[in-house]
Amino acid sequence: MEITEVKVRLWDDKRLRALVTVVFDNCFVVRNIKVIEGRDEKLFVAMPSRRLSNGTYSDLAHPINREFRHEMESKILNAYLEELDLARDDPDYVMRSISQHDDDGDDPEPSPPEPRRWFSKR
Repeated sequence: MEITEVKVRLWDDKRLRALVTVVFDNCFVVRNIKVIEGRDEKLFVAMPSRRLSNGTYSDLAHPINREFRHEMESKILNAYLEELDLARDDPDYVMRSISQHDDDGDDPEPSPPEPRRWFSKR
């Protein structure tokens, strides 16, 4: 599987530095991958996740082997650093904050869907 596109949207938030969209083989997309600055000021990549009923989070999509995880994280962080350089060079560049919406109408953190009943009550 090949990563064919990485789109970075910079964010101005406490620890969230960017939201990333990754396209695989020009035919599959994963959105809302996060670039986060840890408490030790190191950057790391967090995969899209959902909150479970017990309050923990579970990744929706993630690499299943160490080699591909490393490749994906490297490409994402390199694209983030390139976008950051472009933003520094462009005086008109505006970083988004968590309260702003994306240009294409996507929220940075989509609200969870309303629960559905998949069975009838009897």
